[in-house]
Amino acid sequence: MRLRLLAASVTAVVAASLLAAGALPAGALPAGALPAGPARTAGSSSLAATPAVSPAPVPGPAASHPVSGADDPAVLTGEGGPVGREEARASAAKPTAAARGPLGGTVAPTYTPPVGYPVPKPAVPIPAALDFRADYVPQKSCSGYPKPGALLLRNLLMSTYSGTGSYGIATSCIGRGGLSEHLEGRAFDWRVNANVLRERKQAEAFLNWLLADSGANARRMGIMYVIWNSRIWGVYSADQGWRPYQCSGETGCHRDHVHISLTWDGAYARTSFWTGRALTVQDYGSCVVNGSYFAANHSWRAPRPTPCPTWRPLPATDPIFTVIASYANRNVSVHEVGPGMAAVQRILGGEPATGRTTSLTGQELAAFQLRRGLAQTGTITPQTWRSLASYASGGAVRLS
Repeated sequence: MRLRLLAASVTAVVAASLLAAGALPAGALPAGALPAGPARTAGSSSLAATPAVSPAPVPGPAASHPVSGADDPAVLTGEGGPVGREEARASAAKPTAAARGPLGGTVAPTYTPPVGYPVPKPAVPIPAALDFRADYVPQKSCSGYPKPGALLLRNLLMSTYSGTGSYGIATSCIGRGGLSEHLEGRAFDWRVNANVLRERKQAEAFLNWLLADSGANARRMGIMYVIWNSRIWGVYSADQGWRPYQCSGETGCHRDHVHISLTWDGAYARTSFWTGRALTVQDYGSCVVNGSYFAANHSWRAPRPTPCPTWRPLPATDPIFTVIASYANRNVSVHEVGPGMAAVQRILGGEPATGRTTSLTGQELAAFQLRRGLAQTGTITPQTWRSLASYASGGAVRLS
């Protein structure tokens, strides 16, 4: 999904990004030409050459695209907590730990870029040891501002590959119908078009370098997965190479941009590409607490070294359901103060249940309503009260 990052948001976090990384990205190298005719090979981490074909026609100016969340590989389904489609798909086919090998390891770079097309250069010496191989950790919060590592990655790619651009990093939860690391500011949409020969070569130069040696550089940069030209590749399933990505349209199929989602360590520029020190333990981010829909914003000061526990619903006897029942037939403004709003905040989960709303309360409520098939009215309707109770109880509480 093409997202336009507001300049004010960038300005507010650039200082933090430089502090987190301790360095600026490398500058661009000259760009030249490469023979035509590459094509993506499913089941391989490379973009292999095929017999030359005429490039697809360059499309005209792109129309605006509605925000749907369909460009990212996960959606929310059913009762009982968020479930990522890509997470479920990866878990079903993920190789065992023995098959994957150790989380660490060492590797010498073997990818040689084509003449005239550069690859990113780290600002610090890269160690031989590799960073951990990350698990898939989907979006769980609505933090809504770009993280330092995403800003550094954006600046690095745009300075390395002249003429490319950005479709954004962070976006609000409002209007998003599916999971997306953009909502946590740890995904970047790199503007390169697969229908433009030069831009396709630039994207392939970067992706081939990134995915060489089973994704060694993806691990160093803290990249979790990428989507490009109707294919998806994940570091957590690197042995499967590029896989088909179900989609429609230029933007939905990521033919006009590369989507890059980062691990939390990549998002905070902690990995060896930025620091020169290989990480051995993954930061799994903040967790969705029992009965809640979203997690709190994850702070760089408190990395979580273990996966989140299994989400569980609240017992039907929890006093929160008595509070919700007392409001169940009312339309309540999101700006109302009191125990009803505290109950809403507790179930939405992203902030303390104070009973006094913030802008985050409104974002989370709008996202909850959209994902649960409810009207986004800006109020807590009787249907919303019932849905909140049903979700938090795992379906055990059904208000009339």
